[in-house]
Amino acid sequence: MKYIVLIWLLILPLSNSAQVVIDKNSVYRDTSGHEIKQQEFIKRMNTGKFRISSVKNDKGIVIGYQLISRGVIKPSKFPNIPLGEEISIDIIYHGHILLPVTLKSKTASEDVWMVYDTGTATALVDTSGFELQHGKPERLYIGGLQIENPPGSSGALAKIIGGINEKYSKEIPEKLQGKKISGVIGLLMLNRYSISIDLKNRKIHLRNKDNVQRTLLPKPPISEVSYRNYVYNIWFPLTINNQRGYAHLDTGYPFTWVEKTKFNKPISSYVVGRKDILEAVPFFDFKPLSQAKNYSGLPFTLIANMGNNLIENFILTIDSRDKKLFFEDNSGT
Repeated sequence: MKYIVLIWLLILPLSNSAQVVIDKNSVYRDTSGHEIKQQEFIKRMNTGKFRISSVKNDKGIVIGYQLISRGVIKPSKFPNIPLGEEISIDIIYHGHILLPVTLKSKTASEDVWMVYDTGTATALVDTSGFELQHGKPERLYIGGLQIENPPGSSGALAKIIGGINEKYSKEIPEKLQGKKISGVIGLLMLNRYSISIDLKNRKIHLRNKDNVQRTLLPKPPISEVSYRNYVYNIWFPLTINNQRGYAHLDTGYPFTWVEKTKFNKPISSYVVGRKDILEAVPFFDFKPLSQAKNYSGLPFTLIANMGNNLIENFILTIDSRDKKLFFEDNSGT
């Protein structure tokens, strides 16, 4: 989700379920309270063995973050999908991708929509809605998939989700079916599956990531590329107008932008893997934005962000086992 990621890089859950922003000027500490470098902090955080706690100064202002050991990590309670089988989920696509979700607490349940956002790490539930009425949700369901103890959210994220809910309640009330938009499903929640996003047909397909067939369709994809999973986000190499760099895959953002400071001419080529995918989308309108400062902490050069208006021209399959993206032809579907 552009509104979250562009604050700097990533919003992460604290041990008390609040949300914090990793910032290049923050103080970072290990489990013993000793200061460590930002990259070492992120490296340890990526192991999944730690929670994060805020570090405050004597005025109570957050100045950084400390790692806290999780102890023994419990196995995931997500059900696995048998080899060769597939779960297909009907979605709403209206700039954002909305997944049907059921929230459950000890005393109540509620059917809502949640934004599917590969630019956010985890599942974040708007605490200004369900939690205030029914208590903290103990689990949520996406189709037959169960997520235990989803973290709540507050502050900036709650306002963003509230804004999306208000906008879509006015623009597509019949599609929302009286259910509100209440949060975000981030990359990690579905990352143990092979994910195929088919915006044209309003579906997301989940398969066992060890399936022999790596793509949704049996025919060869238009293009494929290996990606980097860095700080719980997807970044893939590409060449735009003969300039090499990386793009951020962000299904939480309706538009596709290119770095304005690097491209002062219309985009004539957008090569992913070995294929210029603009051959399939010849008149695509890219959004020029200056975002270099917001991504200055990345260990590679970011020159673009791929949002939903470009993804909708393909079936995009995210292969989390081999860390590959497949752009499949959706013209005949």
